Amino acid sequence: MKKILLSLLSIGAVAVVAVAATGAFFSDTETSQDNTFTAGELDLQIDSECHYYQNGVDVGCFHNFPSPTPSIAFGNWPLDDLTTEKFFWFDDVKPGDYGENTISLHVFDNDAWVCMDISPLENNDKTCTNPEGVSEGGSCGIDPDAGELAENLDFFAWLDDGATNGFQCSDTEPDEGAGCGDDPQEGDNVWQNGSETALFSNVIGPASDVLDGRTYTLADSTGSVIGGPFIGSSTYYIGVAWCAGDMTLAILGQGDMTGQPNLNCNGLTMGNDTQTDSVVADLTFRAEQSRNNPDFRCVPPQRIDRTQEGFGDGGWAGWSCPAGTTAIGGGIDSSTNPVGGNGVAATGAPAVDGFNYPVYPHYTFSAGETGYVVHDLVDGLPNNITFHVDCLPN
Repeated sequence: MKKILLSLLSIGAVAVVAVAATGAFFSDTETSQDNTFTAGELDLQIDSECHYYQNGVDVGCFHNFPSPTPSIAFGNWPLDDLTTEKFFWFDDVKPGDYGENTISLHVFDNDAWVCMDISPLENNDKTCTNPEGVSEGGSCGIDPDAGELAENLDFFAWLDDGATNGFQCSDTEPDEGAGCGDDPQEGDNVWQNGSETALFSNVIGPASDVLDGRTYTLADSTGSVIGGPFIGSSTYYIGVAWCAGDMTLAILGQGDMTGQPNLNCNGLTMGNDTQTDSVVADLTFRAEQSRNNPDFRCVPPQRIDRTQEGFGDGGWAGWSCPAGTTAIGGGIDSSTNPVGGNGVAATGAPAVDGFNYPVYPHYTFSAGETGYVVHDLVDGLPNNITFHVDCLPN
């Protein structure tokens, strides 16, 4: 009996050892710490350098208040977000005065499309002096929309990228003052005729045209003055010159505007009808990310909808774009029955179903217009159709 018990105890001891052995495992642990997503930055900042010339002398940019209020500087500020800054704030402009601002744009720190919007002008006839009344035939008065100054202030703008196309300045470089990188004429406040690009389509124009409710595309999906998006953390310079009178391009290097050897300013064209008048506008710069935004436009197309009821068999319907715009697209939004050919029609171009624009059966566009046209199928069914045309300003 004693031997049997010893044998059982031996078996039990072995069993305990076996259980202990099966309780051990190989293991390993790896941890990836602090996984993070951080939104990128898109911050447009602007600085400005202003020059104002009287009798060919740069007198500085100051707005003169009556005593004892001191004059307040404007037009010059270091790189920053815009709050109360003014590019222009002149209160005593005379015929033959002229000036220039060099504006630099910086987008931190992602590439971006950039646009400039100018509000509709206030062209104010503020008071009526005796010389002004004589000049205007005795009919002048106080009218917020009847001033003559906007028609007598000429403006010219250019891409101040120097003798070499493109910009070499970067916000990561040390401050190099006017002109940087390998091109000393970049950002030097002077228009280099022949190497720098004029920004207005008509080159030089009065404020009543080039500054009145305009949007200028500096870079978007349709085109760019620098050949693509504004590169993050880079510097881009735009020069803007103005003349109280008539500004013209000069023979190379023979201009009469100090600091602008390629421009002339003739103050003789500005008369007494402009006395005391004022011009006021807001200038707004916009930046939109370019990455994942390939179709951005500074000026989005205007969409016009039309519903045509009782669309007969084989009939045509169309919708033309307003004057000053061009149809760039369109489409059918709804229809009670299938329709036939449709699309954008262009003046003189072959159109759908073999007809020629601008004349279609039952629908005629005025000469020079563009628009969207739809042709109904001959299926013995009446048709109501809603469609649209997208119109882009010229």
